[in-house]
Amino acid sequence: MSPLAVTPKKSLGQHFLHDKRILARIADAAGLDKGKGVLEIGPGLGALTQELARRAGKVVAIEIDGRVIPELERMFADQPHVTIIQGDAMKLDWVRLAREAFSDQPFALCANLPYYITSPLIMGALEGGAPVSPVVVLVQREVAQRMAAKPGSPDYGLLSVAAQRYAKVETLFRVPPGCFTPPPKVDSAVVRLVRRPDAPGREETAAFFTVARAAFAMRRKTLENNLMAGLSLPREAVSAAIHQAGIAPGVRAETLSGQQFEALASVFFPSGGCLSAPGPWHRKQEERG
Repeated sequence: MSPLAVTPKKSLGQHFLHDKRILARIADAAGLDKGKGVLEIGPGLGALTQELARRAGKVVAIEIDGRVIPELERMFADQPHVTIIQGDAMKLDWVRLAREAFSDQPFALCANLPYYITSPLIMGALEGGAPVSPVVVLVQREVAQRMAAKPGSPDYGLLSVAAQRYAKVETLFRVPPGCFTPPPKVDSAVVRLVRRPDAPGREETAAFFTVARAAFAMRRKTLENNLMAGLSLPREAVSAAIHQAGIAPGVRAETLSGQQFEALASVFFPSGGCLSAPGPWHRKQEERG
């Protein structure tokens, strides 16, 4: 399918990647072989799908744009290990997908993601209860930097804490605008997330993210002030909890490690699963940029 065969839709955030060298590097980063399956979100014109099909034992590609489905089906008609599905990846039931498409075996996720769904889709994959690893995605460079940022750096925030709670995050390489049709107005980067062996289950996340969301509510405020407002607690209680968690007074949230957020959550919510709050990207969030 030629890049000119379909006019990219701005409403879908479509920027078709056409650089063959970059496409091969993305597929290689997923560590695929004939014994492993891969899920692709947004195959578009099928360029990355072709690279994945050469490496993986099974490819499931989910595409929301019905205009490209017939051509994708023709393109892979002679490759029975490739399945094209029209659907909205934001509505995926990850557990059902793992069971029906991959027989509950670990599978990779590879995608050139529209910028506006980057955070919710990645967090949905990590939090969704399916054995997804690695996650190799092409995203806005700023988002890649935020996911991989370390405590104390300017890019460190709630997205950093959330992604690193589940996975080891690594920014692999930059992708300039000229590699896409049409070229985006920003640089992109490929990021790889490898699930941590001790990654928590969904039932363990509520207290953690209740505290983390409150802590990052206002970056210029101290941790104590943000927690007071976000958890509706008096200063004395918050100050005592911070001290009990072994955290110095007067700090800001962007200086804390994931382990320190765990410690705070265990102090504020010692019963762990007492909350029913969802993870931070199960609600609509706006991407910066």
